[in-house]
Amino acid sequence: KKCKTGETREVCGHMLNLKATDVSSSEALHGPQESGSTGNKVQDNYTEKDKLKEKPTHQMLSRIKGHFAANWRDVAFELLKPDDVSNIEQPGKSNVEKCFDMLSKWLETDSSASYQKLIDALREYDLEKAIEDIKQRIVKQS
Repeated sequence: KKCKTGETREVCGHMLNLKATDVSSSEALHGPQESGSTGNKVQDNYTEKDKLKEKPTHQMLSRIKGHFAANWRDVAFELLKPDDVSNIEQPGKSNVEKCFDMLSKWLETDSSASYQKLIDALREYDLEKAIEDIKQRIVKQS
């Protein structure tokens, strides 16, 4: 591939028309990375800390809701407005259902929702098992 200036990627430092998944700017300037990596410098540098900044998916929340369903209300007050918590408390629903409803509402209403924000809320109530499960699952996602 050639960069915008017409030079090959080994020579050009601009890399303006190459996707990040094709080659990192570091690789373009310094050559291929050492063996033992995934072959994608961008992915290799993507850490757990980066993943924790991502917005959780409904699928992921569905998988972890059971770890703190009994404490859903406490966590809800960390993540939602009191009126939103009251709206979730409907008779006839299990704590697991309420927990998922709470997490869904949080995703809908908080533009800065992230795994880290959820972990911080869980940590307020010493819900370490749920925190560890989240961290293990997001590492597996990559």
